[in-house]
Amino acid sequence: MTSINQAITALVQLCLLVFLIASNVHLTPLPNEHHYEAPWLTHNSYNQELRSNMYQGDILLPEHMSTNSKNALKIEAYKWPKGTIPYIFHEKYPQDEREKVLKAMARFEKETCIKFVPLKSRVYNTFIEIGSTQKGCYAMIGYHPQKNGQGLPVNFQLPECTKYQGTVEHELLHVIGILHEQARSDRDQYVKIVWDNIEKAYWNDFGKASDREVTAYGVPYDYQSVMHYPAKAFSKNGKDTIVSKKDPKAVLGQREGATNGDLEKVRKMYCKVSTTE
Repeated sequence: MTSINQAITALVQLCLLVFLIASNVHLTPLPNEHHYEAPWLTHNSYNQELRSNMYQGDILLPEHMSTNSKNALKIEAYKWPKGTIPYIFHEKYPQDEREKVLKAMARFEKETCIKFVPLKSRVYNTFIEIGSTQKGCYAMIGYHPQKNGQGLPVNFQLPECTKYQGTVEHELLHVIGILHEQARSDRDQYVKIVWDNIEKAYWNDFGKASDREVTAYGVPYDYQSVMHYPAKAFSKNGKDTIVSKKDPKAVLGQREGATNGDLEKVRKMYCKVSTTE
Protein backbone atom coordinates (compact mmCIF):
# COMPACT_ATOMS: atom_id res chain seq x y z
CA MET A 1 0.00 0.00 0.00
CA THR A 2 2.87 2.34 0.83
CA SER A 3 4.40 1.87 -2.62
CA ILE A 4 1.02 2.59 -4.25
CA ASN A 5 0.64 5.82 -2.26
CA GLN A 6 4.16 6.86 -3.21
CA ALA A 7 3.40 6.18 -6.86
CA ILE A 8 0.21 8.25 -6.69
CA THR A 9 2.04 11.09 -4.97
CA ALA A 10 4.78 11.02 -7.60
CA LEU A 11 2.18 11.08 -10.39
CA VAL A 12 0.39 14.06 -8.84
CA GLN A 13 3.70 15.91 -8.50
CA LEU A 14 4.55 15.15 -12.13
CA CYS A 15 1.17 16.43 -13.33
CA LEU A 16 1.61 19.59 -11.26
CA LEU A 17 5.08 20.13 -12.73
CA VAL A 18 3.76 19.73 -16.29
CA PHE A 19 0.95 22.20 -15.54
CA LEU A 20 3.36 24.79 -14.16
CA ILE A 21 5.69 24.47 -17.14
CA ALA A 22 2.80 24.82 -19.58
CA SER A 23 1.50 27.86 -17.71
CA ASN A 24 4.88 29.55 -17.83
CA VAL A 25 5.19 28.92 -21.57
CA HIS A 26 1.92 30.75 -22.19
CA LEU A 27 2.64 33.60 -19.80
CA THR A 28 6.22 34.35 -20.82
CA PRO A 29 6.28 36.98 -23.61
CA LEU A 30 8.42 36.41 -26.67
CA PRO A 31 11.79 38.16 -26.65
CA ASN A 32 11.56 41.78 -27.82
CA GLU A 33 7.82 41.44 -28.34
CA HIS A 34 5.32 43.53 -26.41
CA HIS A 35 1.78 44.63 -27.15
CA TYR A 36 1.26 48.37 -27.31
CA GLU A 37 -1.84 50.31 -28.18
CA ALA A 38 -1.39 51.83 -31.62
CA PRO A 39 -3.42 55.08 -31.83
CA TRP A 40 -0.87 56.44 -34.30
CA LEU A 41 -2.23 54.04 -36.93
CA THR A 42 -5.50 55.98 -37.03
CA HIS A 43 -3.79 59.35 -37.03
CA ASN A 44 -2.78 61.29 -40.14
CA SER A 45 0.89 61.09 -39.14
CA TYR A 46 0.81 57.44 -40.23
CA ASN A 47 -0.24 58.43 -43.75
CA GLN A 48 2.33 61.21 -43.90
CA GLU A 49 5.08 58.81 -42.87
CA LEU A 50 4.27 56.36 -45.67
CA ARG A 51 4.46 58.63 -48.69
CA SER A 52 4.38 56.66 -51.92
CA ASN A 53 6.98 58.83 -53.70
CA MET A 54 9.66 58.17 -51.10
CA TYR A 55 11.93 55.15 -50.79
CA GLN A 56 10.31 52.81 -48.24
CA GLY A 57 7.73 55.52 -47.61
CA ASP A 58 9.78 58.15 -45.76
CA ILE A 59 13.39 57.96 -46.97
CA LEU A 60 14.67 60.67 -49.32
CA LEU A 61 17.52 59.38 -51.48
CA PRO A 62 20.28 61.65 -52.85
CA GLU A 63 20.08 62.42 -56.56
CA HIS A 64 22.87 59.96 -57.45
CA MET A 65 20.86 57.07 -56.04
CA SER A 66 17.75 55.41 -57.39
CA THR A 67 15.13 53.53 -55.37
CA ASN A 68 16.73 50.30 -56.59
CA SER A 69 20.32 51.36 -55.95
CA LYS A 70 22.37 48.94 -53.86
CA ASN A 71 24.47 51.90 -52.71
CA ALA A 72 21.41 53.21 -50.89
CA LEU A 73 21.75 50.34 -48.44
CA LYS A 74 25.49 50.36 -47.74
CA ILE A 75 24.90 52.10 -44.46
CA GLU A 76 28.42 51.71 -43.06
CA ALA A 77 29.60 54.10 -45.78
CA TYR A 78 27.24 56.79 -44.49
CA LYS A 79 28.17 56.99 -40.82
CA TRP A 80 28.49 60.50 -39.42
CA PRO A 81 32.15 61.30 -38.63
CA LYS A 82 32.80 60.89 -34.90
CA GLY A 83 29.06 60.38 -34.39
CA THR A 84 28.51 64.14 -34.58
CA ILE A 85 25.45 65.48 -36.42
CA PRO A 86 25.33 69.26 -36.98
CA TYR A 87 21.83 70.70 -37.40
CA ILE A 88 19.88 73.87 -38.02
CA PHE A 89 16.17 74.60 -38.03
CA HIS A 90 14.50 76.31 -40.94
CA GLU A 91 13.90 79.91 -39.97
CA LYS A 92 10.12 79.41 -40.10
CA TYR A 93 10.07 76.26 -37.99
CA PRO A 94 7.94 77.08 -34.88
CA GLN A 95 9.75 77.35 -31.56
CA ASP A 96 7.35 75.05 -29.69
CA GLU A 97 7.84 72.39 -32.36
CA ARG A 98 11.60 72.72 -32.08
CA GLU A 99 11.35 71.60 -28.47
CA LYS A 100 9.92 68.23 -29.59
CA VAL A 101 12.86 67.63 -31.91
CA LEU A 102 15.38 68.77 -29.31
CA LYS A 103 13.78 66.37 -26.81
CA ALA A 104 14.35 63.48 -29.21
CA MET A 105 17.94 64.58 -29.82
CA ALA A 106 18.56 64.80 -26.09
CA ARG A 107 17.35 61.23 -25.63
CA PHE A 108 19.78 59.89 -28.23
CA GLU A 109 22.61 61.86 -26.67
CA LYS A 110 21.75 60.43 -23.24
CA GLU A 111 21.30 56.83 -24.38
CA THR A 112 24.08 56.64 -27.01
CA CYS A 113 27.31 58.40 -27.97
CA ILE A 114 25.63 60.37 -30.79
CA LYS A 115 25.99 64.15 -30.53
CA PHE A 116 23.71 66.70 -32.18
CA VAL A 117 25.40 70.09 -32.39
CA PRO A 118 23.69 73.33 -33.47
CA LEU A 119 25.26 74.81 -36.58
CA LYS A 120 26.30 78.26 -35.39
CA SER A 121 29.00 78.72 -38.01
CA ARG A 122 30.08 77.09 -41.25
CA VAL A 123 32.62 74.87 -39.55
CA TYR A 124 30.70 71.89 -40.91
CA ASN A 125 30.00 71.57 -44.63
CA THR A 126 27.51 68.77 -44.06
CA PHE A 127 24.56 69.20 -41.72
CA ILE A 128 20.84 68.49 -41.48
CA GLU A 129 18.22 71.18 -41.91
CA ILE A 130 14.97 70.53 -40.07
CA GLY A 131 11.92 72.09 -41.64
CA SER A 132 8.21 71.79 -42.27
CA THR A 133 7.82 73.41 -45.66
CA GLN A 134 7.00 70.20 -47.54
CA LYS A 135 4.35 67.51 -47.12
CA GLY A 136 5.15 64.33 -45.23
CA CYS A 137 7.64 63.08 -42.64
CA TYR A 138 10.96 62.11 -44.20
CA ALA A 139 14.74 62.22 -43.95
CA MET A 140 17.87 60.99 -45.68
CA ILE A 141 19.68 57.89 -44.45
CA GLY A 142 22.97 58.74 -42.80
CA TYR A 143 25.79 61.06 -43.81
CA HIS A 144 26.16 62.40 -47.35
CA PRO A 145 29.01 64.93 -47.76
CA GLN A 146 27.87 68.29 -49.13
CA LYS A 147 29.87 71.11 -50.69
CA ASN A 148 27.08 73.43 -51.73
CA GLY A 149 26.21 74.75 -48.28
CA GLN A 150 22.76 73.17 -48.32
CA GLY A 151 21.59 71.01 -45.46
CA LEU A 152 20.38 67.44 -45.76
CA PRO A 153 16.60 67.80 -45.44
CA VAL A 154 14.59 66.45 -42.53
CA ASN A 155 10.92 67.31 -42.92
CA PHE A 156 8.13 67.21 -40.35
CA GLN A 157 4.77 68.22 -41.76
CA LEU A 158 3.03 70.07 -38.94
CA PRO A 159 1.23 69.17 -36.82
CA GLU A 160 0.90 65.59 -38.13
CA CYS A 161 4.53 64.47 -38.00
CA THR A 162 5.26 65.59 -34.45
CA LYS A 163 2.08 64.41 -32.72
CA TYR A 164 3.93 61.30 -31.53
CA GLN A 165 7.44 61.55 -30.14
CA GLY A 166 8.25 58.22 -31.73
CA THR A 167 7.70 59.65 -35.21
CA VAL A 168 10.32 62.32 -34.52
CA GLU A 169 12.73 59.69 -33.17
CA HIS A 170 11.98 57.47 -36.18
CA GLU A 171 13.15 60.13 -38.63
CA LEU A 172 16.21 61.00 -36.56
CA LEU A 173 17.17 57.32 -36.53
CA HIS A 174 17.11 57.45 -40.33
CA VAL A 175 19.44 60.44 -40.11
CA ILE A 176 21.75 58.44 -37.84
CA GLY A 177 21.77 55.62 -40.39
CA ILE A 178 19.14 53.11 -39.29
CA LEU A 179 16.84 51.49 -41.86
CA HIS A 180 13.39 50.04 -41.26
CA GLU A 181 13.36 46.90 -39.12
CA GLN A 182 11.49 44.78 -41.65
CA ALA A 183 14.20 45.55 -44.23
CA ARG A 184 16.71 43.40 -42.30
CA SER A 185 18.30 40.53 -44.20
CA ASP A 186 16.97 38.01 -41.67
CA ARG A 187 13.41 39.34 -41.59
CA ASP A 188 11.90 36.25 -43.28
CA GLN A 189 12.65 34.27 -40.13
CA TYR A 190 10.38 36.56 -38.14
CA VAL A 191 7.71 38.04 -40.41
CA LYS A 192 5.79 37.05 -43.50
CA ILE A 193 5.18 39.61 -46.23
CA VAL A 194 1.69 39.14 -47.68
CA TRP A 195 2.36 40.32 -51.23
CA ASP A 196 -1.23 39.75 -52.38
CA ASN A 197 -2.39 42.51 -50.02
CA ILE A 198 0.15 45.08 -51.26
CA GLU A 199 -0.31 47.38 -54.24
CA LYS A 200 2.29 46.38 -56.84
CA ALA A 201 3.47 49.98 -57.02
CA TYR A 202 4.68 49.61 -53.42
CA TRP A 203 6.39 46.22 -53.67
CA ASN A 204 9.84 47.86 -53.73
CA ASP A 205 9.09 49.35 -50.31
CA PHE A 206 9.16 45.84 -48.85
CA GLY A 207 12.61 44.96 -50.14
CA LYS A 208 15.19 43.58 -47.75
CA ALA A 209 18.90 44.24 -47.50
CA SER A 210 21.65 41.65 -47.78
CA ASP A 211 24.22 41.03 -45.06
CA ARG A 212 26.80 42.81 -47.23
CA GLU A 213 24.69 45.95 -47.34
CA VAL A 214 23.33 46.29 -43.82
CA THR A 215 24.12 44.64 -40.52
CA ALA A 216 21.80 44.31 -37.54
CA TYR A 217 24.89 44.35 -35.28
CA GLY A 218 23.74 41.19 -33.57
CA VAL A 219 20.63 42.88 -32.15
CA PRO A 220 17.62 40.51 -32.07
CA TYR A 221 14.71 41.19 -34.41
CA ASP A 222 12.46 43.73 -32.70
CA TYR A 223 8.74 43.56 -33.52
CA GLN A 224 8.13 46.70 -31.47
CA SER A 225 10.97 48.72 -32.99
CA VAL A 226 10.03 52.31 -33.69
CA MET A 227 11.51 51.56 -37.13
CA HIS A 228 9.09 48.71 -37.90
CA TYR A 229 6.30 49.06 -40.46
CA PRO A 230 2.80 48.53 -39.05
CA ALA A 231 0.93 45.38 -40.03
CA LYS A 232 -1.21 47.11 -42.67
CA ALA A 233 1.50 49.25 -44.29
CA PHE A 234 0.67 49.98 -47.95
CA SER A 235 -2.35 47.66 -47.81
CA LYS A 236 -4.63 47.74 -50.85
CA ASN A 237 -7.56 46.05 -49.16
CA GLY A 238 -7.32 46.84 -45.45
CA LYS A 239 -5.75 43.47 -44.68
CA ASP A 240 -2.36 42.84 -43.09
CA THR A 241 0.68 43.14 -45.34
CA ILE A 242 3.10 41.98 -42.63
CA VAL A 243 2.40 39.14 -40.20
CA SER A 244 4.56 37.99 -37.29
CA LYS A 245 5.62 34.37 -37.59
CA LYS A 246 6.00 34.15 -33.81
CA ASP A 247 2.58 35.54 -32.91
CA PRO A 248 0.11 36.31 -35.75
CA LYS A 249 -1.80 38.68 -33.44
CA ALA A 250 1.25 40.73 -32.48
CA VAL A 251 1.07 44.49 -32.96
CA LEU A 252 3.97 45.50 -35.20
CA GLY A 253 5.76 48.78 -34.66
CA GLN A 254 4.80 51.73 -32.45
CA ARG A 255 5.51 55.43 -32.21
CA GLU A 256 5.98 55.86 -28.47
CA GLY A 257 9.73 56.01 -28.94
CA ALA A 258 12.91 54.12 -29.77
CA THR A 259 13.18 50.72 -28.08
CA ASN A 260 16.24 49.29 -26.36
CA GLY A 261 16.90 47.36 -29.56
CA ASP A 262 16.84 50.56 -31.64
CA LEU A 263 19.24 52.27 -29.26
CA GLU A 264 21.53 49.24 -29.12
CA LYS A 265 21.95 49.35 -32.90
CA VAL A 266 23.06 52.97 -32.66
CA ARG A 267 25.53 52.11 -29.90
CA LYS A 268 27.03 49.23 -31.85
CA MET A 269 27.18 51.32 -35.01
CA TYR A 270 28.92 54.31 -33.43
CA CYS A 271 30.03 53.64 -29.87
CA LYS A 272 32.98 51.63 -28.60
CA VAL A 273 30.92 50.15 -25.78
CA SER A 274 27.35 48.83 -25.87
CA THR A 275 25.10 47.88 -22.98
CA THR A 276 25.29 44.19 -23.89
CA GLU A 277 29.09 43.92 -23.86
